[in-house]
Amino acid sequence: MATFAARPMEPAERPAWDALWLASHRWLPQSPAVLEAACGAALAPWGVFESTRLVAALAFAREVKFGRTALRHAAPVSFQGVLTAPGIDRDEAMAAIARAVPGACARADAILGPGEVDARPFAWNGWSAAPHYNFVNRLDAPGGIEASLSPAARRQLRKARGAGLRAERGDGLGELERLRAATTARHSFADAVTWEGYQRLFALGAAAGTGVRSAVLLARSEDGAVHAGALLLADAHRTYYAMGASDPGLLGSGAPTLLHTDGSALLAAEGWPAVYDWCGANTPGVARFKEGFGPVLELLMRIEWASPAAALWRRLRA
Repeated sequence: MATFAARPMEPAERPAWDALWLASHRWLPQSPAVLEAACGAALAPWGVFESTRLVAALAFAREVKFGRTALRHAAPVSFQGVLTAPGIDRDEAMAAIARAVPGACARADAILGPGEVDARPFAWNGWSAAPHYNFVNRLDAPGGIEASLSPAARRQLRKARGAGLRAERGDGLGELERLRAATTARHSFADAVTWEGYQRLFALGAAAGTGVRSAVLLARSEDGAVHAGALLLADAHRTYYAMGASDPGLLGSGAPTLLHTDGSALLAAEGWPAVYDWCGANTPGVARFKEGFGPVLELLMRIEWASPAAALWRRLRA
């Protein structure tokens, strides 16, 4: 049996990490460039080594509060998973990470990738594992997303089209920035990705040879007002709804429904990947909106470790 050891990666080991991803299935949320763009200086990649050879990786976003370090899910979408070299025992690689990470933080969490439902190497080393839900649609289904709309969502789409709204490609993040700021203020939530991170992700997708695509979609009315917008990312396998926003002063126009229905049709016509990943289905209000598009529920696994002190603090705050 191979002997694996996990530890934080050094900057000089980035080429080995890149090579590991290039030899893999090339999921977008496992790309070192994507993770670096999303997290910036907070990126904390961990590697699993067989002697000096990098054989697996799992990156986190480092967060320090009240003198305590937390290692958070780093990907800008719903999952990441453990990136492993071909032929490597995944269970042994995951167990090496599970044993090593708790010594460096008070809390840690990550979301495994599609099909990675066996989280026992983490559970057997003191981590918890729980379902994490996601939605996906098929853009290549007959009629696209529009064909699977619920009656309520179909009414919203008719309302938006009747008012003259249209979906279009944006040429940058400028109009989306205003919408996103208004949305976060209205709902009082802290985004896991900074605006600078979204800018880096958009630029990465616009560059050649990265294995990543990016696009901004806008729902605009005839008078030029932007009602809703979204940032989409893609790898060779999926189109990811990475971030969205709508104008709080223009609610009820049906724009978000039109944005996804007609906007996804634009991307499908351009040859974007047919799996439309909604990037989460775990918040009740957001999940209800996404359910209107008739998606398929995808089960992912979220792993978490907390020191006894951190676990107690969490219980006291609950």
